[in-house]
Amino acid sequence: MPDYYNYTKTEEPKKFTPFSIYDSQRLEREHQNRLDGASFENKISVNEDFLFEVDLEERVMSPVYWDGAVYEVRRGSWFTSDGVPVKEELAEDLEQGYIAVKPYDKTSKDLQTNPSGNPLLKRLKSNPIDDVYVIRGEQKVVYGDDKTAYLLSKGYGGKFQVSFLKAVKNLPAIGATLLVRGFEHPELEKSKESGSSDISYTFSNLSEMFALELDEMFREKSGSLSEKQQENNTKEAMKLEIEQDYQEENQAVKGGGRQVDHLILCIHGIGQMLGTKFQAVNFNHTVNVMRKNLKKVYSENKEFQKLLNDKTGDNCRIQVLPLTWRHKVDFSTDTRAASNLPSLADVTVDEFRPLRNLVGSVLFDVLLYYEPHYMNQILSEVVLEANRQYDLFKQRNPDFGGKVSLVGHSLGSAIAADLLSMQPDEVDPESKDPLHFHFKVENYFGMGSPVGVFNVLKRTNIAPRSIAGPSREGLKTFACENYYNIFHPCDPIGYRVEPLIRREFADFEPASVPFLVENFNKQLSHLADVRDSLTQKMVDYVSDAANITSLIQAAQKQSEEEMTEKEQKQEEVAKTVMLDEEQLKIMSAMNYNGRVDYNLPQGYLELSIVSGVTAHTSYFEDENIAAFLLKETLTHHDPVSEKKVSKRVSI
Repeated sequence: MPDYYNYTKTEEPKKFTPFSIYDSQRLEREHQNRLDGASFENKISVNEDFLFEVDLEERVMSPVYWDGAVYEVRRGSWFTSDGVPVKEELAEDLEQGYIAVKPYDKTSKDLQTNPSGNPLLKRLKSNPIDDVYVIRGEQKVVYGDDKTAYLLSKGYGGKFQVSFLKAVKNLPAIGATLLVRGFEHPELEKSKESGSSDISYTFSNLSEMFALELDEMFREKSGSLSEKQQENNTKEAMKLEIEQDYQEENQAVKGGGRQVDHLILCIHGIGQMLGTKFQAVNFNHTVNVMRKNLKKVYSENKEFQKLLNDKTGDNCRIQVLPLTWRHKVDFSTDTRAASNLPSLADVTVDEFRPLRNLVGSVLFDVLLYYEPHYMNQILSEVVLEANRQYDLFKQRNPDFGGKVSLVGHSLGSAIAADLLSMQPDEVDPESKDPLHFHFKVENYFGMGSPVGVFNVLKRTNIAPRSIAGPSREGLKTFACENYYNIFHPCDPIGYRVEPLIRREFADFEPASVPFLVENFNKQLSHLADVRDSLTQKMVDYVSDAANITSLIQAAQKQSEEEMTEKEQKQEEVAKTVMLDEEQLKIMSAMNYNGRVDYNLPQGYLELSIVSGVTAHTSYFEDENIAAFLLKETLTHHDPVSEKKVSKRVSI
């Protein structure tokens, strides 16, 4: 279960983000109705597509469709100079004092009295103690003018200090906290303008988080960071990322809902150890990254906008939701096994333990998934959550009559494949079967998917449902219109599936996911930076255990051997051939385009360990993936009438 389930508030929030004007007006209207004793809506949907919901009475905001962080909500009327709204009880006291003291009236009189004189001298000559207002808790407040006030610390509030505060107003002072009435005020502009730049310890994408994880693992030997420090660093980074998720989504809201034609549900899959830091609430963040990329790529690409006849470029009509399941499934082996059985850590060899932990954590979930007891739990939980999200989305968006697609990553792709193989041909929205969806699946995108190797081990082929009928022993058919298997060539978890459909496709190159032209150099530069950084970390790690000279010599020898092998492979040439009628019939029934395997072009990462980790964790953040999803979901598809493929032959 994620840490936030057991969260206990230990300190007051230090940063707040304003709602959009549209959401603020709706919240204020219901708040006033509540104060007036009229009927009111206690729970108000906010943010883009109303992904979040505010509970007015509890003053909290939480995500609607997924389990995630809960945010405190404050009605802001008085603010600190940093733009943080004070607690509402204090704001009420300040407002009562504001009405009683009438600083706005005194400011006006000061300016009208003796126009040629000095208003500041006039204010100093009046009795300053008359303008001190005492609120609950015996705290004192001095109102500087119609927009500012000073909350005095205990023991402060003498005549001289009050006179000084009334004279300088708007400036910081010892023993007093400057407060500002209203959010639209010059004192707060600097704070608002620098809101996003305050986030100095953030990551632009998930692979950078894994870069940090590997960096910390390779520091393990030197002990330069304690485990607690590492955990705090990661938590702080993720906290700021998640805060930024809401802030950026909120800034995009212009009011009301939007037309959504396609709903994409994303199923996660990652190892047990890695999941403790990068799963559940963090997978929500990963999906938020994909959502932003879809909007960004769409807004910057006129071709996609033409598909929807969109002249504004601000609505791609796609919504993406995270479907998390792992924290709801009991993977504990301690209560189900004999006490004399060892744990995964007990059987892990000590040499190069960080890498073994990394690989073992991924494999552990896979092994547990194919244990019948856990498999049934997982499949049932995924269907339950998918149906809940779909039904809720329909309820909250009654005009939605669009299509639904599934995205499965890693083990999540295997889960999606198994579920699609179990679906009936006709969807029953009222079905009570724990393994049946309430919706038809248009597209299934597997990313970094082990489905290929899993089915080879199970001696099971894959075929189109429209031709082969329902799944049976030794054959799986998927209840979806189009199946896409997307992988990076360096991803150790990603495997091809086309040879399971037609054996001869093992001799064909997979189709390619095209790079965005403007993204090509940026992508290679980012991957190269990650490679260079982590390569140095690994060199530092092994230098204590071996003579660096011999290590380099060994690496050079290996490089020469790899070069020889590479030269041999380069003797092969690509030959373009046309699919025959039977091949085209089968493949176009699996995917309208006649291909299922889609390869992301390889970058400049030579170091397989680093490349494999970053490749396996970067699908959701990749703008090329976002562009591919946009093209495949927004375009009307007719099966291709012919298809060319590249076949590799030796000469």
